[in-house]
Amino acid sequence: MRHERALGTKMRVVPARNGWSWLVRGFALFRKNPPMWLFLVFTYSLAVTLLGQIRYLGPAASTRAAAGVFGELHGHVRGARARRHAAARPAHLGLPERHARR
Repeated sequence: MRHERALGTKMRVVPARNGWSWLVRGFALFRKNPPMWLFLVFTYSLAVTLLGQIRYLGPAASTRAAAGVFGELHGHVRGARARRHAAARPAHLGLPERHARR
């Protein structure tokens, strides 16, 4: 309980079917372009394996690299979502949809 106040967030409990939905959407994303996803997975695995061969520094470097890669991927996903939502807005006057319906 003390950690929740320190972080300013509370745990959100959701139904188990949300997890299943997440897996289904992830597989649908994979099916859109399997070669790209397989390339990314194998490249990441190779990089982590090679970095792991460096004594002491390797594990720390691979952990830091993973944070950077996944942070960059997260940024691309957020950008794609923002572009998709911007494209859904009415073109006239650039007003949000709730104002355009009046």
